[in-house]
Parts: sequence; structure tokens; C-alpha cells
Amino acid sequence: MSIDINCLYEILIKAATSFFLKYNIHILEYKTISALSYRLFLRDYFDKNIPLINTPSLYNDIKQAYYEGITEVYIP
Repeated sequence: MSIDINCLYEILIKAATSFFLKYNIHILEYKTISALSYRLFLRDYFDKNIPLINTPSLYNDIKQAYYEGITEVYIP
């Protein structure tokens, strides 16, 4: 049991070190991998210039794109 804990500890230390060196971020500040990846996306890849949906025609085009067709995935 203690070998498993030591192994997990070493893996976490290596992962934390790798994230810090590559992204300059502390993984222990985030509770989940999703929160960590969201933070990295916002910081490094998200362009802050979001186009506004300020005309009814643009809104209707986007709405139609979301409500067209079946989006279910199933195995027959």
C-alpha cells in the first residue's frame, strides 16, 4: 500500500513540475482537470474579441444552425 502511495506522489510531483515549467501554472490551485484546462485555454488561446450578435438576422442564422436536424447518437 505504501509503495502505491509513494508512486502516486512521485507522479503528481512530476506532473506539477511539468505543468509549471511548460505553462507557468500551479496545478494544485485547481480542483479538477477541467478547471485547469479551462484556465489554460482562457489565458493562452482565447481571443478576447468576441463578435457581438447585434442584429436579428445574425441571431436567426445562429439559432437556425442550432435547431436544425437530429443530433442524437445511438446504436441501432
